[in-house]
Amino acid sequence: MLKSARLLTLTGFRPPKLIGVIIETGRGFIADALGWPPHTRHIDYAPFANYYVWRGRKVQIAYGVVAPKIGEYGDSGIQITALVGGTQVTVNALGAAGTCVESSLRTDCPESFYNHIQQASSVPNGGVGKVIGIAVH
Repeated sequence: MLKSARLLTLTGFRPPKLIGVIIETGRGFIADALGWPPHTRHIDYAPFANYYVWRGRKVQIAYGVVAPKIGEYGDSGIQITALVGGTQVTVNALGAAGTCVESSLRTDCPESFYNHIQQASSVPNGGVGKVIGIAVH
């Protein structure tokens, strides 16, 4: 049973703030979206906290972040806390992501920004700096 998630920083980037986590329950998936929860058609989702994952089943987890001011932000993914057979465990779900903010959110950042995200995340530990922020349920 999923309990909570916390953001993993990406070395070399300011971390955004984690604002929400959901489970995508349908066949569609969120590539990118604005707003939280995401306003994307044809996406079914369930709350993250207390979601039960059956043994051997894969789930798609989506998380949302906000950047508090102008700049480049990156994260390495999320750290998930779950209850497995009565024992609390944590696992890192790695997947580098970035957001660039100029005077407003840009949906098309410069190629150099994407290259920087890719380089930072291609190291053996996925570029994880540390676990930050409060747990999001």
